[in-house]
Amino acid sequence: IWATHESKKSNGVYSTVVYVDERGNASCVKYSYIKDLDDASDWPIYSFKFVGDINEDGTSEIVIQETKEFEVIYDILEYRNGKFVEVLSASTKIK
Repeated sequence: IWATHESKKSNGVYSTVVYVDERGNASCVKYSYIKDLDDASDWPIYSFKFVGDINEDGTSEIVIQETKEFEVIYDILEYRNGKFVEVLSASTKIK
């Protein structure tokens, strides 16, 4: 599940990626919250991009995009021992 929230009437902005297993148990994979909207450009907005067995090892990985004002980061995470572990990350600056 990927969720974001932004409103000029609220007390802040958040984004999150949540994993829900086959039994319905949920766990937070990535989360960001900023209360002071004047500094919001320094905080990431997360979005879910892809799930699949990228390296063909029998375990699916997920790809998450992290966007800041002038930078985009793509993280590949694998589920190991009950939690997500980052196995690869790449970033690019936006001009």
